[in-house]
Amino acid sequence: MIPPRNTRFESLDAWRGIACLLVVIYHSTNAYAASDEFLTRIHEHGGSFADHLLVLTSKLWVGVPLFFVISGYCIAATADASRNKPRPAVSFLYRRLKRIYPPLWAYLALCVVLLSLIPTAYWYQTSLRYPIHAFRTEGLSFWNGIGSLTLTEEWRPLLVGPPYAQYSIQLWTLCFEEQFYFIVGFILLVARQWLFPAIALVTLFVFLNIASFSANSGYDLTAYQIRADGLFLNGLWLAFAAGVAIYYRANRATPILARCLELLLFVLLLWSMQGVKAWWRFESDTTANLVIAFSFALLLCAIQRFDARIAKWRGLAPFRACGQICYSLYLIHMPITLFGSSLLYHAGLTSSIQTICIVVPICMLASISAAILFHRTIEKRFMNKPNPAPSARSRSA
Repeated sequence: MIPPRNTRFESLDAWRGIACLLVVIYHSTNAYAASDEFLTRIHEHGGSFADHLLVLTSKLWVGVPLFFVISGYCIAATADASRNKPRPAVSFLYRRLKRIYPPLWAYLALCVVLLSLIPTAYWYQTSLRYPIHAFRTEGLSFWNGIGSLTLTEEWRPLLVGPPYAQYSIQLWTLCFEEQFYFIVGFILLVARQWLFPAIALVTLFVFLNIASFSANSGYDLTAYQIRADGLFLNGLWLAFAAGVAIYYRANRATPILARCLELLLFVLLLWSMQGVKAWWRFESDTTANLVIAFSFALLLCAIQRFDARIAKWRGLAPFRACGQICYSLYLIHMPITLFGSSLLYHAGLTSSIQTICIVVPICMLASISAAILFHRTIEKRFMNKPNPAPSARSRSA
């Protein structure tokens, strides 16, 4: 197998950091801009500049599909490098599972300690965007706990046990990441030479599962969907596949095929935009996630030629630093932002301007500080060494 041209996308660390910080801000304002009444009032009657900024923070879930696209690129690079190893599936899955699970278990253990120290009342807010508290202990069954520990809780109810009940609410994204890992690992096991064609076939299957081409209904993302809640079949695989397409375009595709991939991403963006029912709300559903994912993928196509130059911008240094600890930040920010914003809300910081100018900076600073500590003491121990670059001889083989 011919080695790829250049697997490194230098600015992805900065994009990771941006995506993660968007999610941190999103959860920092959870107690404020959450209610439908607030959003409807602002849309119909207007509000202050701070009110509109607060509404904007309710859209910053867009960091999640950015993560999925970046993950698709990185997983494609790792899987492509693993194909030349004697046991590619084992090598690929070992690297991914070692990277994800030990920090996850350490984080969950810390949450258990926090819940034992902090009064339960502080985890509840009637104004929260989610009608549940941040972390569950009461009512959790054995199977709910297993689902959280193994990142299978999104689809575990399809097989065994009680209904869905995630222990820590942001783990739903990691549940989908895990599915992406295992699908790619299975492809490496049975058809490593056909890695990218196999991913393309899975992508086509998912697309056909969620798309309707009925002349009467137009584009409908759920008209003929196999309803398998919590599985990649719901369409989020397409965001991951967009990242794979970026990798293939940069490292494997001919110039003509690269242009075809760009055109395909643009067509998919137009297709997904058809399903957005209320742009002013732009809520986090499959359609909206795909709009962001395809838009971001096209942006990466456009900036790739300037990637090395962009990666050296000094202004991106803070985002690169956050990107390098993004897994720790993504894990540890949830209890800090939700408990911190709830505590500040109880303290009387309830206006839009107070939220933007006080609550968000405090929650972000606390989250980043805790993430640095978590990264240095726990996550760093389980990070993988980068795959060695192909030698000049292998490139010419």
